[in-house]
Amino acid sequence: MRRIERRAPDPGGKVCAFTGHRPSKYPFLAAPESEEYRCLWQLLRDKVGKAVRDGYTHFLCGGALGADTMAALLLIEERAIHPLLTLEVVLPCPEQSKYWRERDARLHAEICEKADVLTCVSSAYTPFCMLERNRYMVESSTRLIAVYDGTPGGTFNTLKTALDKGIETEIIDPRSLTKERL
Repeated sequence: MRRIERRAPDPGGKVCAFTGHRPSKYPFLAAPESEEYRCLWQLLRDKVGKAVRDGYTHFLCGGALGADTMAALLLIEERAIHPLLTLEVVLPCPEQSKYWRERDARLHAEICEKADVLTCVSSAYTPFCMLERNRYMVESSTRLIAVYDGTPGGTFNTLKTALDKGIETEIIDPRSLTKERL
Protein backbone atom coordinates (compact mmCIF):
# COMPACT_ATOMS: atom_id res chain seq x y z
CA MET A 1 0.00 0.00 0.00
CA ARG A 2 1.29 3.42 -0.94
CA ARG A 3 0.26 6.57 0.96
CA ILE A 4 0.92 10.18 0.14
CA GLU A 5 0.00 12.53 2.97
CA ARG A 6 -0.21 16.20 2.15
CA ARG A 7 -1.85 16.86 5.49
CA ALA A 8 -2.15 14.12 8.10
CA PRO A 9 -5.62 13.40 9.47
CA ASP A 10 -6.45 14.33 13.05
CA PRO A 11 -5.53 11.18 15.01
CA GLY A 12 -8.33 11.84 17.50
CA GLY A 13 -10.99 12.36 14.86
CA LYS A 14 -13.61 9.91 13.72
CA VAL A 15 -13.47 8.44 10.20
CA CYS A 16 -16.38 8.30 7.74
CA ALA A 17 -16.23 6.47 4.39
CA PHE A 18 -18.39 6.81 1.28
CA THR A 19 -19.46 4.16 -1.20
CA GLY A 20 -21.90 4.25 -4.06
CA HIS A 21 -22.88 3.52 -7.60
CA ARG A 22 -21.22 4.54 -10.84
CA PRO A 23 -22.93 6.69 -13.51
CA SER A 24 -23.74 3.66 -15.68
CA LYS A 25 -26.34 2.72 -13.07
CA TYR A 26 -27.70 6.25 -12.63
CA PRO A 27 -26.68 8.59 -15.48
CA PHE A 28 -27.57 11.66 -13.40
CA LEU A 29 -24.47 10.93 -11.26
CA ALA A 30 -22.48 12.40 -14.17
CA ALA A 31 -24.91 15.27 -14.85
CA PRO A 32 -24.42 18.09 -12.29
CA GLU A 33 -27.04 20.17 -14.08
CA SER A 34 -29.81 17.63 -13.40
CA GLU A 35 -32.38 17.97 -10.62
CA GLU A 36 -31.55 14.46 -9.37
CA TYR A 37 -27.85 15.32 -9.06
CA ARG A 38 -28.65 18.51 -7.11
CA CYS A 39 -30.99 16.57 -4.83
CA LEU A 40 -28.37 13.88 -4.15
CA TRP A 41 -25.74 16.61 -3.61
CA GLN A 42 -27.95 18.15 -0.91
CA LEU A 43 -28.63 14.79 0.74
CA LEU A 44 -24.89 14.06 0.81
CA ARG A 45 -24.21 17.57 2.16
CA ASP A 46 -26.74 16.89 4.94
CA LYS A 47 -24.98 13.60 5.77
CA VAL A 48 -21.56 15.29 5.84
CA GLY A 49 -22.94 18.10 8.04
CA LYS A 50 -24.35 15.54 10.44
CA ALA A 51 -21.06 13.63 10.48
CA VAL A 52 -19.13 16.83 11.23
CA ARG A 53 -21.55 17.66 14.06
CA ASP A 54 -21.02 14.10 15.36
CA GLY A 55 -17.24 14.67 15.51
CA TYR A 56 -16.10 13.13 12.21
CA THR A 57 -13.09 14.91 10.74
CA HIS A 58 -11.54 12.41 8.30
CA PHE A 59 -13.42 11.19 5.21
CA LEU A 60 -12.57 8.37 2.79
CA CYS A 61 -13.71 8.25 -0.85
CA GLY A 62 -12.94 5.44 -3.29
CA GLY A 63 -12.00 7.54 -6.30
CA ALA A 64 -14.47 5.89 -8.71
CA LEU A 65 -16.76 7.73 -11.09
CA GLY A 66 -20.24 8.56 -9.83
CA ALA A 67 -21.05 8.70 -6.13
CA ASP A 68 -17.36 8.55 -5.07
CA THR A 69 -16.49 11.54 -7.27
CA MET A 70 -19.55 13.41 -6.07
CA ALA A 71 -18.68 12.83 -2.39
CA ALA A 72 -15.04 13.87 -2.95
CA LEU A 73 -16.08 17.10 -4.68
CA LEU A 74 -18.50 17.87 -1.86
CA LEU A 75 -15.82 17.29 0.77
CA ILE A 76 -13.33 19.51 -1.05
CA GLU A 77 -15.98 22.23 -0.99
CA GLU A 78 -16.81 21.61 2.69
CA ARG A 79 -13.14 22.02 3.72
CA ALA A 80 -13.46 25.71 2.87
CA ILE A 81 -16.10 25.97 5.63
CA HIS A 82 -14.57 23.37 7.98
CA PRO A 83 -10.77 23.57 7.54
CA LEU A 84 -10.09 20.72 9.99
CA LEU A 85 -11.74 18.18 7.67
CA THR A 86 -9.39 15.89 5.77
CA LEU A 87 -10.11 13.93 2.60
CA GLU A 88 -8.42 10.63 1.85
CA VAL A 89 -8.89 9.32 -1.67
CA VAL A 90 -8.41 5.55 -1.68
CA LEU A 91 -7.42 4.18 -5.08
CA PRO A 92 -7.56 0.49 -5.99
CA CYS A 93 -4.47 0.95 -8.23
CA PRO A 94 -2.47 3.83 -9.71
CA GLU A 95 -4.00 3.43 -13.17
CA GLN A 96 -7.63 3.56 -11.99
CA SER A 97 -8.55 6.26 -14.51
CA LYS A 98 -6.38 4.97 -17.39
CA TYR A 99 -9.31 4.05 -19.67
CA TRP A 100 -11.71 6.81 -18.61
CA ARG A 101 -12.86 9.63 -20.86
CA GLU A 102 -10.37 12.50 -20.84
CA ARG A 103 -12.62 14.90 -18.92
CA ASP A 104 -13.34 12.25 -16.24
CA ALA A 105 -9.64 11.40 -15.91
CA ARG A 106 -8.79 15.10 -15.59
CA LEU A 107 -11.40 15.59 -12.83
CA HIS A 108 -10.08 12.46 -11.08
CA ALA A 109 -6.52 13.89 -11.19
CA GLU A 110 -7.75 17.21 -9.76
CA ILE A 111 -9.52 15.44 -6.90
CA CYS A 112 -6.41 13.36 -6.14
CA GLU A 113 -4.29 16.52 -6.14
CA LYS A 114 -6.65 18.23 -3.68
CA ALA A 115 -6.86 15.22 -1.34
CA ASP A 116 -5.05 15.48 1.98
CA VAL A 117 -4.15 11.80 1.83
CA LEU A 118 -3.88 9.62 -1.26
CA THR A 119 -3.81 5.89 -0.57
CA CYS A 120 -3.25 3.26 -3.25
CA VAL A 121 -4.00 -0.28 -2.03
CA SER A 122 -2.38 -2.14 -4.93
CA SER A 123 0.71 -1.28 -7.00
CA ALA A 124 -1.03 -2.49 -10.19
CA TYR A 125 -4.48 -3.54 -11.35
CA THR A 126 -5.58 -6.97 -10.14
CA PRO A 127 -9.00 -8.61 -10.30
CA PHE A 128 -9.30 -7.98 -6.55
CA CYS A 129 -7.88 -4.46 -6.13
CA MET A 130 -11.32 -2.80 -5.95
CA LEU A 131 -12.41 -5.27 -3.30
CA GLU A 132 -9.19 -4.50 -1.40
CA ARG A 133 -9.92 -0.77 -1.66
CA ASN A 134 -13.43 -1.28 -0.30
CA ARG A 135 -12.16 -3.48 2.53
CA TYR A 136 -9.54 -0.85 3.47
CA MET A 137 -12.23 1.83 3.61
CA VAL A 138 -14.52 -0.26 5.84
CA GLU A 139 -11.70 -1.34 8.14
CA SER A 140 -10.53 2.29 8.48
CA SER A 141 -13.91 3.84 9.29
CA THR A 142 -16.54 3.96 11.98
CA ARG A 143 -19.35 5.28 9.76
CA LEU A 144 -20.25 4.44 6.17
CA ILE A 145 -22.48 6.58 3.98
CA ALA A 146 -23.75 4.64 0.98
CA VAL A 147 -25.55 5.72 -2.17
CA TYR A 148 -27.22 2.35 -2.66
CA ASP A 149 -30.33 1.08 -4.41
CA GLY A 150 -30.56 -2.51 -3.13
CA THR A 151 -28.91 -4.20 -6.11
CA PRO A 152 -25.92 -6.60 -5.99
CA GLY A 153 -22.39 -5.37 -6.76
CA GLY A 154 -19.45 -3.61 -5.16
CA THR A 155 -21.57 -1.13 -3.23
CA PHE A 156 -23.66 -3.98 -1.80
CA ASN A 157 -20.52 -5.91 -0.79
CA THR A 158 -19.01 -2.85 0.90
CA LEU A 159 -22.25 -2.12 2.72
CA LYS A 160 -22.63 -5.76 3.82
CA THR A 161 -19.05 -5.83 5.13
CA ALA A 162 -19.70 -2.64 7.13
CA LEU A 163 -22.95 -4.01 8.56
CA ASP A 164 -21.27 -7.33 9.46
CA LYS A 165 -18.58 -5.38 11.34
CA GLY A 166 -21.19 -3.33 13.18
CA ILE A 167 -20.17 -0.05 11.56
CA GLU A 168 -22.78 2.68 11.71
CA THR A 169 -24.30 2.84 8.24
CA GLU A 170 -26.45 5.41 6.50
CA ILE A 171 -28.01 4.85 3.07
CA ILE A 172 -29.28 7.25 0.44
CA ASP A 173 -31.44 5.48 -2.14
CA PRO A 174 -30.66 7.05 -5.56
CA ARG A 175 -33.96 5.80 -7.00
CA SER A 176 -36.11 7.73 -4.55
CA LEU A 177 -33.38 10.04 -3.22
CA THR A 178 -34.44 9.41 0.35
CA LYS A 179 -32.36 8.85 3.46
CA GLU A 180 -32.57 5.63 5.42
CA ARG A 181 -30.61 4.74 8.53
CA LEU A 182 -29.67 1.20 9.55
